[in-house]
Amino acid sequence: MKLQNPLDIALIGTGFRSRTVYRLLFAALHARNVRLVAVCDPVKESADSFAASMGVPAFYSIRDLVRARPMEAAIVCTPSELFHSISCYLSQNGIHHQVEASFCASLSQARNMIYTARERKTTLAVDEQFFRLAYERLAKSIAEVFVNGRQCVALRVYPGRADSVGISLRAQGSDAALHALDVWQLKSIY
Repeated sequence: MKLQNPLDIALIGTGFRSRTVYRLLFAALHARNVRLVAVCDPVKESADSFAASMGVPAFYSIRDLVRARPMEAAIVCTPSELFHSISCYLSQNGIHHQVEASFCASLSQARNMIYTARERKTTLAVDEQFFRLAYERLAKSIAEVFVNGRQCVALRVYPGRADSVGISLRAQGSDAALHALDVWQLKSIY
């Protein structure tokens, strides 16, 4: 599926995962109208090397990247202990973003990331394994649970895995009653 209008993204973090996984995906993303327009990493040599290989400018601080704002959205591919501060900063500056791999170090940080994104009306996405195509993943492989009309949790499902079949529910901290459940069968995006 090709986007009608180009989507310009910046990659924050140019370490091992960016060099081995994302570098390969950007050609496919470009064919779908998603363009890498900048990279950012405080390690100058890493940022410069990755940027040169992709033909985009390098930034060495998120503040400089946000100030220049060549992108509409960002992928955060840094160590997970940095996700909270980077995510909140991007949301505060109105930049939609996706954090790579795990969410963050604590539930309070996760809540703060979600709160900040909602307050600033930015999209915050979490990518458990690797960035494919966010719009395809959203449409075909994200399970969302709503409680009392509010989004409670969204998680990645893997329809091809045996442990991703079926539904289980649990309440933590107090009792809960399930009054209604709607389930949709997901089709493969491939």
